[in-house]
Amino acid sequence: MMTLLSTFNYIPAFIVGLVMIFLSVKVVLLPMADLITKIRDKTTDVAIYPLSVFMGVPAIAVFFVAVSFTVSMFAYMVGLVH
Repeated sequence: MMTLLSTFNYIPAFIVGLVMIFLSVKVVLLPMADLITKIRDKTTDVAIYPLSVFMGVPAIAVFFVAVSFTVSMFAYMVGLVH
């Protein structure tokens, strides 16, 4: 019974993790990719690589933070970590 109650404690955190994944894609990754595409049309390929790294790596890092949080909350929720 205590394991079941402990599982219920992690369900809201798991839902928040799913929302964080959705928002990181909608608010961070897609606008960043759109901006890089717009800039790529106006510049050379040599200039786009540093821009892609300096803009893309932080955006992907935000996404992976959301994914790792969600996976860890799922592991707690299922009982793999208890």
